[in-house]
Amino acid sequence: MDKRIEELAEQIAYHNNRYYNMDSPEISDVEYDILVKQLRALDPSHPVLNDVGRAVYGQKFTHGTVMGSLAKCHDPAEIVEKLGQHSLILMPKIDGCSLALHYEKGRLVRAVTRGDGYVGELVTENAKVVEGIPLEINDKRSLEIRGEAYIPKGEFYGTMDQPGYAGFEKGLANPRNAAAGALRQKDSAMTKERKVHFVAYKLLGEGFEPSLASNIESLGNLGFNEVPFWLPHSVDLLKIKDVIFRAEATTWAFDIDGVVAVIDDQRVVEELGYSGKCPKGAIAFKFETEKKRAVIKDIVWQTGRTGKITPVATIDPTAICGSTVARITLHNLQWLKKADIAIGDTVLFEKANEIIPEVVEVLERQGRRDINYPFQCPSCEHSTEEDGADIVCVNPACFAQAVQHLRFILETLGVKGMDVTTLQGMLNYRIVREPWTIFDITIDELVESGYGKTESAKWIAALSNVQATPEQVLTCLGIEGWGETMFENLFAKSKISGHEWIGMFNSGEIPARYLTAVAEAGPVRSRALLAGIHDKHELLKELTKRIAILCQVVGKLTGKSFCVTGTLSKGRKEIQAMIKAAGGIVKDSVSKDLSFLVVGDDAGSKLEKATKIGIPTLTEQQLLEML
Repeated sequence: MDKRIEELAEQIAYHNNRYYNMDSPEISDVEYDILVKQLRALDPSHPVLNDVGRAVYGQKFTHGTVMGSLAKCHDPAEIVEKLGQHSLILMPKIDGCSLALHYEKGRLVRAVTRGDGYVGELVTENAKVVEGIPLEINDKRSLEIRGEAYIPKGEFYGTMDQPGYAGFEKGLANPRNAAAGALRQKDSAMTKERKVHFVAYKLLGEGFEPSLASNIESLGNLGFNEVPFWLPHSVDLLKIKDVIFRAEATTWAFDIDGVVAVIDDQRVVEELGYSGKCPKGAIAFKFETEKKRAVIKDIVWQTGRTGKITPVATIDPTAICGSTVARITLHNLQWLKKADIAIGDTVLFEKANEIIPEVVEVLERQGRRDINYPFQCPSCEHSTEEDGADIVCVNPACFAQAVQHLRFILETLGVKGMDVTTLQGMLNYRIVREPWTIFDITIDELVESGYGKTESAKWIAALSNVQATPEQVLTCLGIEGWGETMFENLFAKSKISGHEWIGMFNSGEIPARYLTAVAEAGPVRSRALLAGIHDKHELLKELTKRIAILCQVVGKLTGKSFCVTGTLSKGRKEIQAMIKAAGGIVKDSVSKDLSFLVVGDDAGSKLEKATKIGIPTLTEQQLLEML
């Protein structure tokens, strides 16, 4: 166990250095997160974890307003379809590092990276040496300016990307990573040496026109280099295509990877709100994704929690979109057969949405068509069957399914610290016999099986006093097509509380008068739900004995709306789940119809706006008292 911990720590430190100091990552963010998760499970207090996800000197800061990412599209018609009824601003999508600048009484007091959209890193001292960021502006109000930090193409290509630049063996990977790394340097002189520039695209503050076009012009008056933009007089497909063509054909000082379309009236954007961290009033058209060639070395089959066995192609490690890829998804058996991909073929692949590597086309096929069909489950060696598009293991005692389902339950309930290897061990040692018995294990059982006392204590703490919403508990059943959102919709449409639904599901039967609400989910989903409840009500019954269901306080906050800002002792998602469970409505922004603003430490512009328009505020403790 100690050897594995040190191996993980060494890998994390290496990749942290590649990303933050060398600006040349070798693995994707997802792969990096898996390494971190495994180390946290084995040794939650390991010192290398202190540097994960940030520069070693960085301090966290909670954004007053979500600094969200943009939903993406590859067809200009989607822009017209989703936003065409409004006047739009179109601007080049700069491939840089998002930055928020805070000014008080005309002086720059804070610079924050985007981070996860909710919490970023303070990089104020480094921002002060970035070209295009004024230290003082001619406006005494509290303002926030958002924009992109970038390294001009003329400064990067041919210099920073060359082997040996600044002592880096292969040079820097790309301008975006180089800019992000520059902002995280310990010495601002290193930031200045990278020749980072800043272009602004949004101004947050009171007293400005709600038009984004006017907003951008105000940025120029304040001394910022504002983003170039187009404001079509009418929005139709031909005009959108023309702007995209001009954006791609123009020689810019910075790299761009698409065009951003935003509703000009920011009041409408605010009213539309967010889908996750993506504003509904904006969308990004992405240029064609980078593609690479690779030879399929092998096809590996993996068994998931529902028994579906999915194929994954292995290739030689290949650099693409700022990371190194060694595995490509092949989706399912039907897709694989239709694509006619076999071991030894040469394929062209890309990272779908710059995340999941997938095949675009087969360039060369070998004469011998070997797809390594799994006649047996790769986990339990039980015979397999074809089920529509998939090949499945129908063995109810399949070990891989048990591990993946247990992992799914813990992730759904927000229980952290146990990776796949840990869960495999618990099932192998028979510490866990049924999924719900993981909540019954003791430190003594874990220690007797060879686990360390420290890690065992951490796991027991994580498994104790678990609280969940009704939709989370029902999602744990793993019914095909039924996740948290589907259960939320079921509760809302039926006007029956989640607690009551759990009671019905626990019995294994649903009264006929409630079947109409289930049927609205469609025939496939409704059949899956009815079958799943019949088959899995024992799992639900046992889980509800061990988990506190938050819906027990439904009604306390009914009719009231809440927005959460600042840093709180509980996670923001946990606070929001508690509000929803109590019947409250969660909003992403402050408006006149908001009931309360829940305020934590370092609250920003949302608190200022709430104070100005007279919205009551609550501390975290006051909210808990209301509950």
